[in-house]
Amino acid sequence: MVYDNYQLVKYGGKGGMSYDDTNKIFDKVGGKDKVKRIRPKRVKVGSGNAVSSIQFDYEVETVGGAKIDVIGDKHGGAGSGEKMTYSPFELASDELITKISGVVGKQNNYSVIMSLEFITSKGNKFSSGPANASGEPFSFPVKGYFSIYGQNGGYLDAFGVCVDLNEVKKAINVFYHMDSIKQKSLKPFISESQHIYNTSLNSEAKATLKFSYEKSEEVT
Repeated sequence: MVYDNYQLVKYGGKGGMSYDDTNKIFDKVGGKDKVKRIRPKRVKVGSGNAVSSIQFDYEVETVGGAKIDVIGDKHGGAGSGEKMTYSPFELASDELITKISGVVGKQNNYSVIMSLEFITSKGNKFSSGPANASGEPFSFPVKGYFSIYGQNGGYLDAFGVCVDLNEVKKAINVFYHMDSIKQKSLKPFISESQHIYNTSLNSEAKATLKFSYEKSEEVT
């Protein structure tokens, strides 16, 4: 099954230039048909008055079972000339990012990412940006396998994650086929599936998934 890159969720402003790490990953491994899944393995964030830049490095698992390291590009700049702090964070080989939080606020009248926080499957927490940043907070769960996209200029204008839409479809179909007992025992999974379905998929994707589910019900 060919990796179907889907820009799942994004927070921030509309300024700056767009970026999407997935395209570089596809080029590095020889095409999207070679990619099985993408795991962030290293994160480096620059910050001053707000988040100025971000860089993700990845471990890409191919359909053939190989694992390839891909160094992502740095997205963003140097803020407005203030002193920058660059914070690196490396995940263990069996560690996944499971939750991302942050704050969207204003710098020079532009909406930008003020701060970011990442929580991992091992309970580790990595934060960057002003500790008491003012603005609109956001938070969303992730399954650990994703790449990043957004907007960037002097600051990190917007930040979001891309996933394989095939995996989203499987997650939602499994969720709707669970009985009530299984649903109660898998609350974290349900929460993520509902978040993806209710807030992240566009109307066309929702219609496709609904049709797929209805057809599977007719067969069973």
